[in-house]
Amino acid sequence: MFSSKGSALVCVDDDEIVLTVLSYQLKKVLSMGDELLEMCKDPLDVPGVIEGLLQEGYHVPLVIVDFKMPVLNGSALIRLLHSKHPELKFVMLSGEASDIQVEALYDDKLLHGFIAKPWSEEDIRRTILPLLSERIER
Repeated sequence: MFSSKGSALVCVDDDEIVLTVLSYQLKKVLSMGDELLEMCKDPLDVPGVIEGLLQEGYHVPLVIVDFKMPVLNGSALIRLLHSKHPELKFVMLSGEASDIQVEALYDDKLLHGFIAKPWSEEDIRRTILPLLSERIER
């Protein structure tokens, strides 16, 4: 179900350069219309950011999460967010992810895609677009 405000994609990475490049590439690959990109450097801010977006009337179909971050790694963040918002889809974007933790996320049906760093626009297109195909069915 989509709201009148549209969709918001949330990206989480403690590296600002990664967030800047990812933002640019997502806008290009997705030909974004009324979608909003929300970039978060601190994983502890993400639950509040998502709550705020939902309260403002945005639909949040996807969260893109780095694995290795201070305080809270991507695996723990995905589990935390899923416990509060089971409808969310998650993609991990990482160059240092734990194979065991990534496999556990897939086994628990919490991870919907993985993009290895460094990535290409084609990696984003191939992984992200299928997860957002429903955004076209308004």
